[in-house]
Amino acid sequence: MATGYSVSGRGDLDALFKIRSSTAAANTGFKSNGGVDLAQRFEPRGATTAIANTNYKSGATDLAQIFMDIAAAFSPVTFTHDVSAGSPQIVPAGAATCVIEIWGGGGNGVKNLSAGPPGLGGSGGGYSTRTVSVSGGQTFTFAVAAGGVAGSTTVSSSSPSVSMAASTGGNAGAAAGTGSGGTTNTTGVVGIQPTGGSSPNGGGLQTTLGANGNHPGGGGAGQSSTGGTAGAGAGGRVRFAFT
Repeated sequence: MATGYSVSGRGDLDALFKIRSSTAAANTGFKSNGGVDLAQRFEPRGATTAIANTNYKSGATDLAQIFMDIAAAFSPVTFTHDVSAGSPQIVPAGAATCVIEIWGGGGNGVKNLSAGPPGLGGSGGGYSTRTVSVSGGQTFTFAVAAGGVAGSTTVSSSSPSVSMAASTGGNAGAAAGTGSGGTTNTTGVVGIQPTGGSSPNGGGLQTTLGANGNHPGGGGAGQSSTGGTAGAGAGGRVRFAFT
């Protein structure tokens, strides 16, 4: 979080202190009443006790209290996106790690063109997950794949370096979706007669003729030509869990 105190050419004081681990950052030029530069007066992130007040305040709060124990004070939060958003996902202040999960969309089922066995179900979308270190203010760009349409759910970032993708499963029992860019990457289940394929850790296998795929990433069920329609593939999903 910004304190409102800035150092020329180096930004808000918060940016100077949040990266400290065991060694202070370079001097800021702001000094306490005792003549000690503020960069030397802040304990490492995660410490449980702040050092003495600096007498520099943001509002009514001394800067020493603003920077103490940033990591420990953060409350875990999860953001789930089932459609593509116009804005990127911003890392909340105080977050240290993020578990990213993505699901591709599911494929559509198909009707059989003649009386007899039911048509093929759509194949499940792929899945990918990884855990990365983060800092407040970083951004992830993402897109969520629709069901039944060729494409992929994606997450990307330059800092931290992330490039993940989970493709949509094929319609009518074509190839299942795959995952890439994660520490765990899983391929969906291929649709069969009459059921749709599942997406790992999300999309459920369909067992009712014509049912839509379970969200996220499940393939739609097939349907016979005697009536009804084939099931539609479910859309994908992106999930960010910050701690």
